[in-house]
Amino acid sequence: MIKKINLKKVIATGIIYLLPVTFYLLPGAAHAAPNLTATVHVEQTGANAAAARNAAHTEARRNAFVRVFARYAHPETIYLLSHELRDADIVNIVQSMSIADERQSATIYTANITITFYRGAAEQLFMNQQINHTMARHDAVRARTTVVFEVNGGLRAWAELMRSLNEAGTASDLDIRINSIWGTQMTGDIRPNRRNQFIMAMREAGWTVWDDRGTLRARR
Repeated sequence: MIKKINLKKVIATGIIYLLPVTFYLLPGAAHAAPNLTATVHVEQTGANAAAARNAAHTEARRNAFVRVFARYAHPETIYLLSHELRDADIVNIVQSMSIADERQSATIYTANITITFYRGAAEQLFMNQQINHTMARHDAVRARTTVVFEVNGGLRAWAELMRSLNEAGTASDLDIRINSIWGTQMTGDIRPNRRNQFIMAMREAGWTVWDDRGTLRARR
């Protein structure tokens, strides 16, 4: 059974959690179905290869849990919940996990791990924990195309991209809307019939774009 967290008790201990996140939900921006996928980079050291891999996979699931659900609930609440849950509790709501750029030595494991969560199981978890969320607000009859931007160059890279799209005359037509920002990852959406135009415009601006099970991912 999952133990319900007591935020008042946690705060009373005097422990302060500083989250590396700036979270924005723009009015009128919730037009796409919830994006329950996140890609995280992990690096772990263990007593042996298996221990390092297991520790890295556990870290990936917890980090992805925070990245995904901080988009739809209070980020600090999600962060605290991620530390209260057992790994088995998080595994129960994982729909899929894929691994890329995997490297492993006798004691070190690194990889980029993409995790998608089951929406129904997540909503049940939040209901059990009495945590408010906004996933339902992101449903629409005609869903927009979700885009995940990996903005490793920070706001400067984002500003350069916007300037390039404006100069090309495509920014207003694509109607890019940002729903959330988590570290170097920005999640937004575009008009559903502008997928090909978006891919071409992004590649001309020097970005790499690929389709990840219907979600577009862009990186520079």
